Amino acid sequence: MSTWDDTTAALSAAVDGAFGVSVTYVAVTDRGAINTATGARAEVTATSTITVVRGRSTNTPQASGRPIEEVTYSIAADQIATPKVGDRITDTGRTLVVVRVEPSVDRLRNEVTCRRTSA
Repeated sequence: MSTWDDTTAALSAAVDGAFGVSVTYVAVTDRGAINTATGARAEVTATSTITVVRGRSTNTPQASGRPIEEVTYSIAADQIATPKVGDRITDTGRTLVVVRVEPSVDRLRNEVTCRRTSA
């Protein structure tokens, strides 16, 4: 690794140490066929506890009265290398679904936007 790579890796680790929170990450590894009787689709998942940096959070009011909550998390690539749309994050008792994944310029972190409809 170059000096730049070492420095950015150290900064990424420092951000997690200073601002990180622990969440449960549920990666959906496989989806089965739809059960025509129930309409449900079976999933195979892998669950892990990781450290993320919680970022911007917004609540968008809806006519139904249930606001849509969006939260952006910064996740180090060594925590979850390939986050995907459809995976889930449980943060302080709330489960949010990943709706967007954007890698950072240095590829050391991923910006993951999650959404839930509040009850």
